[in-house]
Amino acid sequence: MAGGDLFALIEPTVRRQPGAPAIVTVDDQVLSYAKLAQTVASFASHGRQADIGPADRVAIDIANEAVRLCLIFALSRIGAVAVPGGASGEIQLSAVITNRLEYSQAPRTIAFHQDWFTPPETHPDSVAVHNGVPCLLLASSGSTGRKKFMEFSLDMLQRRLDWDDEILPGRDANRLLSLSVATDFGFRNALRTLRNGGLLVGPASSPRATIERLGVHEVGELITTPYILVDLVTAMRRRPQPLPKLHSIITVGGPIAGACAAEASHLFNSNVTNVYGSTETGIAAIALGKGWFAKPGASGRVMPWIELEIIGENDKPLPPDREGEVRVKIDPTFTVRSYINESSADEQPIRDGWFYPGDLGHLSDEGELTITGRVSELINTGGNKISPSLIEERLSPIRGIVKVAAVGIRNPLGFDSIGIAICRKPDVPASDIRKEINRRLNFACDTLIAEVEHLPLNDSGKIDRAQLRALFK
Repeated sequence: MAGGDLFALIEPTVRRQPGAPAIVTVDDQVLSYAKLAQTVASFASHGRQADIGPADRVAIDIANEAVRLCLIFALSRIGAVAVPGGASGEIQLSAVITNRLEYSQAPRTIAFHQDWFTPPETHPDSVAVHNGVPCLLLASSGSTGRKKFMEFSLDMLQRRLDWDDEILPGRDANRLLSLSVATDFGFRNALRTLRNGGLLVGPASSPRATIERLGVHEVGELITTPYILVDLVTAMRRRPQPLPKLHSIITVGGPIAGACAAEASHLFNSNVTNVYGSTETGIAAIALGKGWFAKPGASGRVMPWIELEIIGENDKPLPPDREGEVRVKIDPTFTVRSYINESSADEQPIRDGWFYPGDLGHLSDEGELTITGRVSELINTGGNKISPSLIEERLSPIRGIVKVAAVGIRNPLGFDSIGIAICRKPDVPASDIRKEINRRLNFACDTLIAEVEHLPLNDSGKIDRAQLRALFK
């Protein structure tokens, strides 16, 4: 694409079906494609009146996902660079748009209020965004250290969208998106839905209400994370509901337990696909069909255009089926080449032409990737190094455990105790669960157990290990 802006990708759909529903908001309002275009134009006009100009970096500190998406489109329309996840002082900003009463982390605060929805008398002309020019700043999940921010150009986003349409199911489907549009996969699938004329639906306030939305809005594809899918499966198990239009569930954010995937496939009568990738690389591997359900950590077949290696000491590639660290070759046509905020010397996931996501795994002769854990999350118990995912896999079948997450807690002796957070079924005594945990974890180290209502997740739907660790301090 030689020029244009992000919303220009959707305008053909607006012209083709202006009265069709485009977005269902968190409060169940339905925006047509015409209303979506009007809202984006109104937001762009107010942004221009607030002296936002081309190339300005503008953070969006607003929780409402539909508003955040419209602001991303509006900022692109006037040539600014949207930072939808906020920046928390980590990068230099021109301004922040917020509906909070107090905000002191940006050089200039722009108050967002109801007047922004009032259509202006005149709309600003769109500013052409040329190839290679950034239009969006997205942050990593933070799983490789502190959050790192990456620039995305319009042409890179369109290439990723085209590949998504080619390899993912449900191109024209109505889609319920549990991920934030502040994430790469969340934003791409919001854009993909609207570009192809579908209906974009946000999650409701509870798993049961979210399932109701799947039926009411005839959703064909659900995009979620393994941890959120566990809640949806539990709710569906308690009260089954036919969802004749739903045919595809896509999980992203980490390996999903095969038993959960199999049950989800049965209860929702849908194909379950697991996607492995990152903000830096886009989709790197996909697990399709049902064969992977019985393979712990299965992350699917590596994409043909992705060069992925498993390495050992001194970055030496390992033979098939040997466990080591995962790395992905940087290809500038669809892979981010660098970060705009500097990392410390010991925290450089992109180096020497490769991206190191921090995952442990092995690769078969046929290109099937299995993720076994995280390099930086290994729990050192004073002689043994254990992956949290191994502990979680061992404990998740225990009767009464709904969700479980493990983390290393450094103790005064200089090695790690194992911290375990569980979400428990109320009808199973906590004492019974604790006894079974201690029986199954026969490691010679201290085990700390915390019962929580919800596991802490980041915007990408992954376990927030820092917040998890704080539960035990």
